Amino acid sequence: MSGAGWRTSSIARVRVIAMARARLFARICATALLLGGTAPLHAQEEEAGQPPVFVDLPQIISNLDTDGRRQRFILLNLSLEIAHAEDAEVIEHEMPRIQDVLQAYLRDLTLEDLDGSAGTYELREALLHRVRLAVPPVEVDGLLFREVLIQ
Repeated sequence: MSGAGWRTSSIARVRVIAMARARLFARICATALLLGGTAPLHAQEEEAGQPPVFVDLPQIISNLDTDGRRQRFILLNLSLEIAHAEDAEVIEHEMPRIQDVLQAYLRDLTLEDLDGSAGTYELREALLHRVRLAVPPVEVDGLLFREVLIQ
């Protein structure tokens, strides 16, 4: 391959990657605007004098979708932020359902889905959405990463 051909293909790859990242950033911004973020919930809790309640989830280890390549795994230690302390019992009771929903989602992720801070942000939002669907009566305000390890 000639030098000019190599440079052209490299520039094309860089442009494709830049466009993909721009689309991802646009999706993240749109999601944040639609969800409205969690800042107002935190402000309301502090004004009401109620400290946040955190419930630790059991450690989650899942393999990622590698499309036949070398196996990759993700290890997560998560905490849920809930609005009311009495809801902790509901979370504990529904823990098998929460773990099932999260495991099913994680097994469909690829290594590229988790790339960079945008990947981490999307992972947090997707996991939070699934937890909220699994325990609809509980007001889950946030999901916190205590540990994230991708191997």
